Amino acid sequence: MIIQNRRISRLAGCCICIIFVISYFMTSCSSNANYRQDNPNNEIKYKYEIQPTGQNSIGMMSANDENLFILRSHYDSSNRMFYNYNYIEVLDKELMPVRTIECTPHFEDGHITNIAVSKNGGYWILETLSSSIENECVYLRYYAPDDTEQIEIETVETFGIGLIMIGADREGRVYLYNKYTTSRPASIDLYIIDTAGELVTKIENTFYLRLKMAELNDGRIILLDYNNQIYELVDDQPVSLYTFHDNSFNDIWAGADNSVFLASIDKNIYIFDVDTKKLTNFGIPADSGIIDLISFSNHKVYALSYGSLVELVNIDENSEDIDNRQVISIAVYSPEQFFNEWFVDFNMTNKDFKLEITDYQIYNTENDPYGGIMKLNLEIVTGNIPDIFIWGQLAHWSGFTSTIYSGSGLLADMYEFIDKDSELNRDSFIPSILNSLETTNGTVLELPIEFLVSAVACSSSDISLEKWTINEFYEELEKHPNAKNVFGSSAIPESLLYMFMINNMDEYVDWTTGTCNFETESFIKLIEFIATQTNDDPSKFELQRRQIIEGRQFLFGDLVSSVSSIQKFKGMFNDEVTFIGYPTSSGRGNSLMISKSISISEYSEHKEICWEIIKHFYTEEFQNANVILFPTNIHSMEDQLAHPEKYEESGASIRWHSYDGDVYQVEFYDATPEESAQVRELIWSLDRVYRVEPVILNIITEASMHCFYGNQTASETAKIIQNRISMYLAELR
Repeated sequence: MIIQNRRISRLAGCCICIIFVISYFMTSCSSNANYRQDNPNNEIKYKYEIQPTGQNSIGMMSANDENLFILRSHYDSSNRMFYNYNYIEVLDKELMPVRTIECTPHFEDGHITNIAVSKNGGYWILETLSSSIENECVYLRYYAPDDTEQIEIETVETFGIGLIMIGADREGRVYLYNKYTTSRPASIDLYIIDTAGELVTKIENTFYLRLKMAELNDGRIILLDYNNQIYELVDDQPVSLYTFHDNSFNDIWAGADNSVFLASIDKNIYIFDVDTKKLTNFGIPADSGIIDLISFSNHKVYALSYGSLVELVNIDENSEDIDNRQVISIAVYSPEQFFNEWFVDFNMTNKDFKLEITDYQIYNTENDPYGGIMKLNLEIVTGNIPDIFIWGQLAHWSGFTSTIYSGSGLLADMYEFIDKDSELNRDSFIPSILNSLETTNGTVLELPIEFLVSAVACSSSDISLEKWTINEFYEELEKHPNAKNVFGSSAIPESLLYMFMINNMDEYVDWTTGTCNFETESFIKLIEFIATQTNDDPSKFELQRRQIIEGRQFLFGDLVSSVSSIQKFKGMFNDEVTFIGYPTSSGRGNSLMISKSISISEYSEHKEICWEIIKHFYTEEFQNANVILFPTNIHSMEDQLAHPEKYEESGASIRWHSYDGDVYQVEFYDATPEESAQVRELIWSLDRVYRVEPVILNIITEASMHCFYGNQTASETAKIIQNRISMYLAELR
């Protein structure tokens, strides 16, 4: 116990240092970052169960605090369309009938297409003519709480065709937008109309393409547009509240307290707290077909699913239905679809454990792009350590990476689970993948699901080497005097420095021991070389193939993500290629770029359970069916190499454009056995990892710019970098 407590104390100290150091070194971080603490008393918890109510043939619904208003629909076989009946059924929270409202249409062939109920008891309806698409939404009418009609507005004359009603607020005002008539392409104008039929305000050119609305319990109006932008209306003017960069949502409904429900394009339902910005998967199956949702103050939640009204059963902590399953917590950064589907399927079927997901991407803001990793570290410090971490390549630029925890003891050795598993073992994985990830003490702290290769190639006719040191690199450059810009005219020093460091970070940093070595001849020569790679006009992007053919470019760097990717490299040189990689002191300079990987916490009380939960991601069956890039399962990889046509579509192409209108295009064909063999050799030769570590990259870039502009020597630059990164790594320990 004493040893364990010491380890936790060391880990807490490490995370505190990470928080401090990232705040100090990241000049782009906001100095006034507000790190939200989630209040468990405000969390909304639902049982993952859909119960039928017996209410069917429903076209749409709306509600106030006390009653549910529904429109029944029927199928018109004459024109193969569904229409709503011209009456409204009003039900109470227990779905008992309250009254039926007859709505006489203005025209004989008119139909009620939409209803918006206000918390004041009044409601609005829209009427459409079934015989004329052009006269869509012809009449807008407001009814008082006693069901008497108050006003009628002819919408085509007032607003033009294509009017969409999105809701009514507690004052009875209705919110509408026109999907056709706008002053700017793809933008929409929002209208707010009061109960007297007067225009309160018109908001122009703010929202994109589509708009949805929800009113919170405190009266705030929340809007969602097609750009995944959340707005709050303040004094009837939109204020940007949040933007979802990696989630796509197409609908929003009011939830309990200060939350809204969001429907994603992959048909999952999420809960979003507009104050804390916390996004939680609601846990409803993606195939549930939910298109509308009502949440009452007594936590009754009803949804419209495939034309039927269903109830989403709420977990009451005092009821017998409480979910007593043990929790497995997962830290993730903007999970991809197949992870979301897995979360839902697991929680729907497992009787002993449930997954609780925290998406730390939602804590990043424009002013605080590292809010997610800061939030995670604060939780670790306070003992709220996730059981499972899911890492993604895009998240690395926000600091959400396993690298910074390598020497902290936070992450368990994945060999511990692989070696004891009855189905998977080390031979189940591509050997170079495991070797590349092994720390200096022989552990593997993250296990990739899929990957790419960051590669550098040259013409096989130009070089006999298969790898090179920095000195051999210089010797080869002397043989190509016309190649002033080795990677092309668009590769300026800053971008080259990033690429050399990201692909070769392990050459200079030992993450396990927390040490670095930048004061070396190879690093100093590298800085000197990069300083020579200038471009007088970077905006004039010139085709790399033209520069290669003319002998002005020597190397070409890009990603290898499939067997046929090699054809892109061969097309560039119009020749066979050698994947020479970046110059290194040992090994080949091509690197393993991890797309998705998983770690397990060393401090989890359920480590073995965690492994049983995640190991299916590494099976041949799963990777054959789900992995888009290169799989890490060796049998899946061998199958992709032997039968690339099963995994790739021939006839695709990639095109490059230059500033002067020149175009170069590569059309892909079915990969040959020789190409498969070369890609296999490339993958099996990997021995280093493509690492994006923002703090270290910023330190190196900032110090090197003084050298690039002639203000200090490469040796002086290396010394400054050595001192600053040594301090940073020491703080991580």
